[in-house]
Amino acid sequence: MEVSYQQVVEQVFPPEKPVITQPKKKRKRTKFRWRPLLLFLVGIYALVAFVGLKWELKEADAQIMALEEKKASLLAEQQQLLEEKEKLNNPVYIERRAREALGLIKPGEKILVPAEPGQVLSLKLEGIDEIGD
Repeated sequence: MEVSYQQVVEQVFPPEKPVITQPKKKRKRTKFRWRPLLLFLVGIYALVAFVGLKWELKEADAQIMALEEKKASLLAEQQQLLEEKEKLNNPVYIERRAREALGLIKPGEKILVPAEPGQVLSLKLEGIDEIGD
């Protein structure tokens, strides 16, 4: 039995069987869609801008309320000052204040000074040189 060189090689290195492979499918490359991303970013920007404007509007409303309160208090103060001005320009009020503060009397008028027990009053009044009947 004679073995040929060819047979030995075939036994040691068996011939390769053809491998049937299916052709590789080309993977479809998905195209990146910019439009939805761009719309999303524009929407986020609009939302942030809207919230910022809403915040500024809220602050402006608070300032308006504070200024209206200040206006109301200033109008009340103005009304009070106008009433005081009218009172100060009234001749009856002027006369009464002059009598109280300066001790002025009308001619022929007698002054009655209430006395408290235990206190001595001076007979000379400030601003009046002599006491007449």
